[in-house]
Amino acid sequence: EKGEDPVQSLHVKLWVCSSEVDLKSIALLHGVPRATASKTLLKAELALNKSLQRLTLVKINWPTKAEQRAYAARIEAKYPNIKGRFGFVDGKDFRVQEPSDTERAVQRLVLITGVLCFSVDGLIIWAKHNCVGSWNDGDMSRESQEKLLRADLCEEDYGIVADTAFPVSKGLRGKSISPLKENELERAHPLAQAALLSLSNSITSLQQACE
Repeated sequence: EKGEDPVQSLHVKLWVCSSEVDLKSIALLHGVPRATASKTLLKAELALNKSLQRLTLVKINWPTKAEQRAYAARIEAKYPNIKGRFGFVDGKDFRVQEPSDTERAVQRLVLITGVLCFSVDGLIIWAKHNCVGSWNDGDMSRESQEKLLRADLCEEDYGIVADTAFPVSKGLRGKSISPLKENELERAHPLAQAALLSLSNSITSLQQACE
């Protein structure tokens, strides 16, 4: 709008992203109608998104096959029995500390869930965030599962490490590995139990390091 300070608009947007302030408070603080505050924040968000697209350091990029091999080699160097893994995926839950009146009316809105996939460098290589309510990790990570199954995006026999909440279906077998579930070791052949337990412990240790 005429007379708007773009820098101030951006400051307000970043403030909103990092605090619990609501739209009504922003409007009152700056002496503008709520509709004007909402429109200004939307324009600032669009400008911020456009600017971030030009900054390579803040982009979330799926690793190339060469990068996947390099990441996997670094993981295998520390955990010799974990082969061909270039990332770790984990679900996150965030509670809204002070939900708005509308959010209080719908109880499930006080929980925001998401899934993050990290490389061995700690870089986010895939993410799905701001899913309102309680979601299943497998459902939220469906897009990342599709990437793992694409031959043009994922090296053959390479994949990620996940916890037991993520699906390891027939299609994803070999693409996603996770620690042993309860009673899973007992069902394995006795001759394979030692190796399976060792692999499971290594996966758990890698998870803890990534987290």
